[in-house]
Amino acid sequence: MSYYDTESYAHRCAKQVLAEWFRSRCRNNLKYGNKNQYHIFDWDVRCNDPNLGVYEEYPILTRKIAGSDREYLGVKPVWCQIPDTTKELKNNLKIATVIDVVICDNDQVKYGLEVVYKHPCEDAKIKLLKKLHHQYGIKVYEISAIWILDQIRRPNNLRLTEIT
Repeated sequence: MSYYDTESYAHRCAKQVLAEWFRSRCRNNLKYGNKNQYHIFDWDVRCNDPNLGVYEEYPILTRKIAGSDREYLGVKPVWCQIPDTTKELKNNLKIATVIDVVICDNDQVKYGLEVVYKHPCEDAKIKLLKKLHHQYGIKVYEISAIWILDQIRRPNNLRLTEIT
């Protein structure tokens, strides 16, 4: 079962719209030679990245290493290709979390955006995101799906709540 089987259209469409706001701003910035930024976010795009450093449903995987330590995969460096998580689970890897939208700065996840529709992020997910923030510097925010879908054009400012 994929995440599409369990999420509402409002949540799914809001993620797609949010990601496209970032990509369209990036395209405009690149076209006019401006610094690549949108609202409080700035990032550099890897060469030949068709997603312009913006990914939806981005999995962070984990595997056990020596002792009880865990290694997080997909944060630094970012995935060259988003893995098929069903195959990865068979290779002794586990899904640590899936972030609704991530913004990558060259080869590292720099920002995460969690789109909130019916309920905010669960405490366990926030705890993990805070751990990733302390370990890798990823800043994560929540944004309302309804607020996104109520917009007529790409807004200059986003209504965000910082969770890390």
